[in-house]
This record gives sequence, C-alpha cells and structure tokens, in this order.
Amino acid sequence: MKTTTLIILTIVILCISIYFDNINFINETKSWFQSSGSLLVLLGIIFESKYILRSSEENENVFTGSVTIQSEEEADTSTKKKITIHAGYFVVLLGTIIWGYGDLAEILFT
Repeated sequence: MKTTTLIILTIVILCISIYFDNINFINETKSWFQSSGSLLVLLGIIFESKYILRSSEENENVFTGSVTIQSEEEADTSTKKKITIHAGYFVVLLGTIIWGYGDLAEILFT
C-alpha cells in the first residue's frame, strides 16, 4: 500500500462518516465520525505493520558493523520511507484523537 493510497482511504473514511452523521443514518445517538476513528487506527496499524515487515526482511542479511555509502536512488528511497512512516503515524494519531474526542467535535460544530 502506498502513501497516497493511505491518504485517500483516510479522506474517504472521514467523508463517509461525516456524511452519515449529517443524514442521521441509523439513529441519532450514534456518532459515525467518532466510530471512523477506530477504522483509521486500524488502517494506520496495518500500514505500519507492512512497512515493519518489509524493512525487517531487507535488514535480515545486513552486517551491523558495516558502513555503506548510499547512492542517489537509495537516498530517494530512504526519503520515501521516512514520508511513509510519518504518514502512518499521522493516520494512527488522527484516528486516536477522532476515536476519543469525535463526539466533542460533533457538539462543537452543530
């Protein structure tokens, strides 16, 4: 899963939950926006676990005391990995905040 896919799924989940909150989909007491936080946390954890598994496979045969010089392509890949890691952390953090305090956001904005 790419970083752009993660961001798109995050936006889609948030938009759908806000839409269901506005039309009172099933009942008026359920906050779909708050429930979407748990989905975002799950999405972020899946994303991060895939990255951790991939990086552990890459580092499996690396000797810990060796010094390597990165080429431009490897540096580019390293930058992309950092962006990917931070995007996953951001989605988990955002999901946790929405999951915990989503009902307050509904009160504030209605």
